[in-house]
Amino acid sequence: MAQAGIQLDILIIGRSESLYETARQVSQSHRIVGILTAPASPEFKRTERDFENLALALGCLFLCTSRIDDAALAFVARAKAQLGLSSHWVSTLRQDIFDEIPLGILNAHHGDLPRYRGNAVLNWMMIHDEPCISAMVHFMEPGELDSGDIVARRPFLLDENTTIRDVLEFIEHNVPQMFLEVVNHMAAGTMCRTAQADAGKISFRCYPRLPVHSRIEWSKPAREIHRLVRASTQPYDGAYSYLKLGGLIHKLTIWESRLVSEHTEDFGVPGHVIRNDKVAGETWVYTGEGVIALKLVQVGDDSPIQPGLVWNSIRFGFGIDIEAELIAMQHALLESKR
Repeated sequence: MAQAGIQLDILIIGRSESLYETARQVSQSHRIVGILTAPASPEFKRTERDFENLALALGCLFLCTSRIDDAALAFVARAKAQLGLSSHWVSTLRQDIFDEIPLGILNAHHGDLPRYRGNAVLNWMMIHDEPCISAMVHFMEPGELDSGDIVARRPFLLDENTTIRDVLEFIEHNVPQMFLEVVNHMAAGTMCRTAQADAGKISFRCYPRLPVHSRIEWSKPAREIHRLVRASTQPYDGAYSYLKLGGLIHKLTIWESRLVSEHTEDFGVPGHVIRNDKVAGETWVYTGEGVIALKLVQVGDDSPIQPGLVWNSIRFGFGIDIEAELIAMQHALLESKR
């Protein structure tokens, strides 16, 4: 453990805007000796070029790679860091990386350790209707995923209107502060650690979500569809469905929605439009259980619209019978060859 008043030499490992801001804030009272990053994911605001420019401004070493190989190990050894700060690195880290960093590596995790380890944790937690998401800092362990003692936690309460964008803004604001506080406690010898096993909760793994996983099944309850929309909206690709206009099939991306009711006495087919509200700009859709309002949608590559202000009919719906469309296309192709 470092003694009070010591300025620590720190290696930054990973990606994301919160880690970028962490490096910037921590550098004001400690030394950033290297930045090890990887190509950014599409949803990140900060890219590898931003990290490279920050490294130039801080006068520290820089390496962009997706692999922990001999070159990456040599980079870490050359940095001679006492402590590592990590977020959104692309894989677990090898023992030989830890061997070069005597005080260990701290990782920012967004979820509820020891539960919800792995990928797309924030999205999975919203889809599963968790009431709270925590920004956390914990020690990493060689070859392990999101394990190690917890040293900081800040909760963020969710409600039925919270979106993934709201959660990411909370994380972007809080994680740099948390990292800085933990580093300062470590330098002062006042840091507290809590073993994940002491939480008394069973851990499990979350696996990556692909864009296709956000396709809406209108036979699901309105509440579940609403959660999917909230968990998939910007900066991600959005929950989506298909509709047929003018004989052509278009992708419909739903950016914002509202739960109208969890039950209805009316009869309809899931995915069917039942109301276009010209005042609120909403289009209401019948689901497998209840009604959901679409507040902001995008047809194909067009600009987003408030559908209730644009659509007038209730004689259409969403969700395409792919088999029927393929058969129709096959028949049309055969007819064109006759």
